[in-house]
Amino acid sequence: MKIPQAKIEERAISTLRNIIDKHPTMNPDFDSMDKKMSWDGFIWIFTGETEQSKDAYDDKVSVQIKGHIDRENKYFSKEKITYPVEVADLKVYFKGTGTIYFLAFMTEDGKKREIYYASLFPSKIKRYLQRVEEKMLTKTISIPFRRLKQTPEDFYIVVKQFSIECKKQGFGDGPIVQNTIEQKEIEEVDTITAVVVGASTDLEICQRMETGDVCIYGKTKNGKIARPLEWNDDAAKTFREKMERAVEIKRTVDYI
Repeated sequence: MKIPQAKIEERAISTLRNIIDKHPTMNPDFDSMDKKMSWDGFIWIFTGETEQSKDAYDDKVSVQIKGHIDRENKYFSKEKITYPVEVADLKVYFKGTGTIYFLAFMTEDGKKREIYYASLFPSKIKRYLQRVEEKMLTKTISIPFRRLKQTPEDFYIVVKQFSIECKKQGFGDGPIVQNTIEQKEIEEVDTITAVVVGASTDLEICQRMETGDVCIYGKTKNGKIARPLEWNDDAAKTFREKMERAVEIKRTVDYI
């Protein structure tokens, strides 16, 4: 018996809602039956753990949630996948401040579920839409999705990081995103910055950047504001740090 799509979508929404409900500073506000154009609702985040009021309001993050039955177990237990997203939806997200796009795959009985997400902040969408034009795509474009760790703390890190990027960038057709630093301008960049939620060491910063959730911003020598660097899903990021340490010559030192 074929499962109605509305039921599949409701399962996907309930999976996310159950995780969010366990976190003290997040509150789900999802719609069933796809009532909103290109969005399925919002996640409210607050600054305090004991009160969700106007005084504790932090942000309202838009989300898109898609549910799918995975009969062939194609999308279970993978850290990263690619999946097609409608170009028309990307254009809508770009006119706003982006969205977190969730894919929920499940068995027919609903007992096994896997969630993947893509943090589609405006500068990232800009690059995807450029690829749409370059490849002359009309309906969909395949983009990478990351497996979601289904704990309230990890979920919050994803949502808060997305909120920070969207607040910095504003609308897709606004001046910040429209003046994204392109690859050909990299040599002109004097300083780079990034805010990384959930990281306290250099290794954790690199791991968080590898998820695709973090945007890097650059400022040119004569620039007054930091602008997003052009997004590249496959870019390798290398960080160097100058360190001064004593070195002993007559013995072998192993670095781990």
